[in-house]
Amino acid sequence: MWRLGGGPVGLTVGILGSVYGGLGVAQAFQYATNTMWGVPRNNRPNPLRARGRSLTLLGIAGLAFLGTTALTILGSIGGGFLGVYPGLDFEILPIAFAVVIIGGMGSLGGAAVGALLVGLADNFGKALFPEISYFTLYAPMALILAVKPTGLFGRE
Repeated sequence: MWRLGGGPVGLTVGILGSVYGGLGVAQAFQYATNTMWGVPRNNRPNPLRARGRSLTLLGIAGLAFLGTTALTILGSIGGGFLGVYPGLDFEILPIAFAVVIIGGMGSLGGAAVGALLVGLADNFGKALFPEISYFTLYAPMALILAVKPTGLFGRE
């Protein structure tokens, strides 16, 4: 039925077995240290819940590793297209200023929405109205400041 050779099924079973075994070793170490430190039995954590937390932490760490790897590869690919040169900071600064003002101070979601709005407004402004491209960048910022001074998702 199943061949546990070098195929994907064998690899998956091996990885899952290793992860579960590692979590069991960690649980045994936790029980040993609880006994050594004199933690009463009724204050010890539920082993199933502790393994679930361990799996969640392992999944988050794995996603962070994969995300970092993907962003590193994409950054190295994009380095060939986007060069850095003296004076680039003065070109990026007004755009970053508009992103922060539109999104709101202290809000990561606001920064993402602000970056999307500023990027769209800037690109469409440069394509449709190249003479007034800075106006298309700063007009949404002025409008949002007039309506909601803290930005779209800013804290009050």
